[in-house]
Amino acid sequence: MSGGLAKAELEFATSVTSPLFWKIKHGSNNYQVRNGSAFFLDTGTAVFGVTANHVFDEWRKDVAKFELVDFDLGRGISFDISGKNRIIASHDKIDIATFHISKEEITELGKTPLTGSQKSWPPKSPERDRGVYHSGFACIETLASPDEISFGIVAGGG
Repeated sequence: MSGGLAKAELEFATSVTSPLFWKIKHGSNNYQVRNGSAFFLDTGTAVFGVTANHVFDEWRKDVAKFELVDFDLGRGISFDISGKNRIIASHDKIDIATFHISKEEITELGKTPLTGSQKSWPPKSPERDRGVYHSGFACIETLASPDEISFGIVAGGG
């Protein structure tokens, strides 16, 4: 997986991935950022977001222990886990959670939902010994100010 095609495929993986993050306030002017990654699916009959279940578990723990300032998705879209972005389903053992999100919110993020070429849902499993790509925001952020956070994306394939 090298050359121009691999680069284009990694860029595509990055184009469908967004940070999901929250800020914790410690004292008067000290903030900590916690985060995960999300991507978006359009099955033809439904549009929804996907993240790791442990991301929501960690957020719940932080809500119970700290003062949270924001819970955001991508470029400042307020994530409303109790309302419009409520969890559809989650599973501890396979570490996956799905949540509601509109096509308009995905567009506002500058992202594209994955649609695939499958004729039915769920799609078939990946083929053995074929390429797989990943992309995410791996807890690496720069907190320039309480209102400005910069994330670095980690992408790869093999």
